[in-house]
Amino acid sequence: AELMSDTFEGKTEGCFLYSRHWNPTNQVLSSCLAAMEGTEAGWVTGSGMAAITSAILQICNSGDHIISSITTYGGTYAFFQNWLPKYKIEVTFVDITDLKTVEQAIQSNTRIIFTETLTNPLLQVSDISELTKISKKNGLKLVVDNTFTPMIFSPHLLGADVVVHSLTKFINGKNDCVAGVICSSDEFIDSLIDVHSGTAMLLGPVLDTLRSSSIRKNLFTLHIRMKKHSENAMYLAKKMKEKGLKVRYPGLPDHSQHKTFKKMMNKDYGFGGILTLDMETTDNAGKL
Repeated sequence: AELMSDTFEGKTEGCFLYSRHWNPTNQVLSSCLAAMEGTEAGWVTGSGMAAITSAILQICNSGDHIISSITTYGGTYAFFQNWLPKYKIEVTFVDITDLKTVEQAIQSNTRIIFTETLTNPLLQVSDISELTKISKKNGLKLVVDNTFTPMIFSPHLLGADVVVHSLTKFINGKNDCVAGVICSSDEFIDSLIDVHSGTAMLLGPVLDTLRSSSIRKNLFTLHIRMKKHSENAMYLAKKMKEKGLKVRYPGLPDHSQHKTFKKMMNKDYGFGGILTLDMETTDNAGKL
């Protein structure tokens, strides 16, 4: 009876209540990703959006408020702008690089500052260390999407409370799955998968174990791939700049947050594999 009770509470090592709650395959992948991010625990999900929505809904209740970067992934923006208001959760979008504006946006009911390490698609660099100071000062949770910069940035080690990824992109690297992960403290992950009240447990965004096993195999080459992605992007950015094109890449000294990126980066892995090319008009873009 005691073993069964502890299993229901998720406290028994090697015993699993229900595959939607935990299973050994997903637990191994989650532990690997938590180790990569430097967090106590992790929980893998069926998509990157499942990771974001589960984390947000675990923290926020009706009547709460979120501050988010205005340049963010389209799916995240749509969730914040169109879905959360139905449940009376308000979101204020700000220029996340303007720290004064971020602090001015805080309200009495604010619960979260949400940002991406490198915003999609304009490649603004979020100063995680400074955002941490603001969040801690005001009793907020800092939730950071690290999808564009795995291994390059370690948001939790810079102070972020929750780190999410879409594993679909760089981490899996094979274009053959959809998945996500939430990395945080033991306390937060336990709350997510609580049998009676956990958002992840009750909404059921579980990752298929076959995909989970496949992603874990691909982790062995992630460090090699991230270095090469960065090398390739830097090469292309420099060549495009030489040809007079308007290219935005955080590895170039003229990027407005180049110094911010450099002070936070894990230097072995470069400036990332994403660059933005501004063709100025739709006609020019069409010709390309």
